[in-house]
Amino acid sequence: MGTSQRHSPSVAGQPNWGKSSNSLTVAIKNLKKLEEIIPDDNDEQSSDIVEQIQSLPQPVRYTSSEKQIRKINNSFSRNVRYSVKRLIKASGGKKNVATGKSRVLGHAGIAVMGNFLNTILEIHQQGLDGWLKIKGLTLEGKKWEDISNILIEACSDKVIGLDETAANQAITETFEGLNDMINETSSNIEEVLQSILNGQKLQEIIDKFFGVYIFVHLSQNFTEKLEKKYAQEKVNKYMKQIKEQIISDIQEGVNGSKSINVDWNGDEGKKFILEEFNKILNIFDNDED
Repeated sequence: MGTSQRHSPSVAGQPNWGKSSNSLTVAIKNLKKLEEIIPDDNDEQSSDIVEQIQSLPQPVRYTSSEKQIRKINNSFSRNVRYSVKRLIKASGGKKNVATGKSRVLGHAGIAVMGNFLNTILEIHQQGLDGWLKIKGLTLEGKKWEDISNILIEACSDKVIGLDETAANQAITETFEGLNDMINETSSNIEEVLQSILNGQKLQEIIDKFFGVYIFVHLSQNFTEKLEKKYAQEKVNKYMKQIKEQIISDIQEGVNGSKSINVDWNGDEGKKFILEEFNKILNIFDNDED
């Protein structure tokens, strides 16, 4: 994920990530079992096994093969959630993480998402050209890649540790997610950035941001472990499926814990980041600390 930093469970004073890593190990074993059951006839079919299983028809009676597939897939989903839950506990518990008091997980994510919301609100009030001029820049001659790099820099945490790396990666992917909406005209770029203040769009961005943020924390240590056992292609494939599972759990809401819409146009939106992050953590860890 673009970082050579790793969690070090054996170092005194650092969290013990062992239980979180163990859950991911079981999740990978689930994926390997699914690969053995589901035909691997072509790249498109084998690229996302979990998605194939979830799209299976729902007959009144399942075949023995379908029962096995669903059982393994449920185990995969459950172990990914357990891994996140154990990550939260190892980082100081849900309350500390949700309020940004934990410097291990939560603090940088909340800060960078706050920077993002502040930046979008400033552009909404000043216009993109006005926002750039305040920074001594001009919109003239700039493509979306140039503007997105400026936006990423404005939102990123400048202190680089494991938590900041995860948050900065998440905000980078947030802006990359807007690529399909951009047609490179300055009016279109401004229109897309202004549209983010639409409650539903911003809700989706926040949910995905924190999903990527949590995933990067898991992958910082676990990817290296996988690379010792599997080819890089397999590692990328497995981690992609874990990432999609985390984001899916957040977007769909596990156990009915879904996000709500708010008016993002003002201080209410900034305050809601903490509440939303807490809701997301509840998806994975609904026990009281």
